[in-house]
Amino acid sequence: MNANFDLMWDMFNSLGSVDADRFFSIVPFVGVGATYSWDFNHAYVPINNGYRKDRVWQIPVSVGLQLRFRLSKYVDFFAEGRFQAYGDTFDGIAYGSESIDMNLTAMGGLTFKLGGKSFKSFNPCAYIGYINQLNGQINDLRGELSNCSSRLAAAEAQLPCPEIVAVECPDASAPLMSTVRFTINSAKISSMEMVNVYNIAQWMKANPDANVVIKGYADKDTGTAAYNLKLSERRAQNVYNVLTKEYGIPADRLSIKAEGSASQIYDTNNWNRIVIFSQD
Repeated sequence: MNANFDLMWDMFNSLGSVDADRFFSIVPFVGVGATYSWDFNHAYVPINNGYRKDRVWQIPVSVGLQLRFRLSKYVDFFAEGRFQAYGDTFDGIAYGSESIDMNLTAMGGLTFKLGGKSFKSFNPCAYIGYINQLNGQINDLRGELSNCSSRLAAAEAQLPCPEIVAVECPDASAPLMSTVRFTINSAKISSMEMVNVYNIAQWMKANPDANVVIKGYADKDTGTAAYNLKLSERRAQNVYNVLTKEYGIPADRLSIKAEGSASQIYDTNNWNRIVIFSQD
């Protein structure tokens, strides 16, 4: 009877890029275990005062190599070779120049992954287009604000002073420009996007008479229309839950609208995995 604890290293993930869909992996490992053997019955079993030693405990150390083949999201096939080293009495024989007993095993089987593999590698370039768009909106607001300042200075320079005309300037706070973006097929709010939920919460606290509609979207190139409608609803619901439960925004000031993939805010498909806000 043998039980092992192994420390395993996926070489391909360390030496290359992380890929949840990789078909083949090489996984070396080292470990330690516990082995119990019984029913020794041969000439070399030692006898002590009439007691025959016919069972033994050992703590073997292991090294080995496992080859993994990805059959599906939930199942891997593996083939494994393992070398174990035991103390000299494992086989009931303790004599000669060899100080250890050795065991070499080969095995194969299936590994079942409950929930599948859900990790995804982070691509820092995925949001460059979105960041550039936000920077463009900021620059537009700065330009409009600068125009307001120029017109005000020109009016003040005129003599006699003309009748004051109110000039409408853009709302510099623009709180509802905040958006919450999601990864493909996910309704989980990342730590990077949580700051945008926080900004909406702070704006709503500063504007207690304002009500907000939370609109969820999904990209049209992934999933069916019915599935995307449910996904966009889950995205909006999660944002709603954070605003009400973590930031204390009254539920009657918020409403949810699932847009699915029937309506696309952006021309770039990936940008539509999003929740946006609008005033009710």
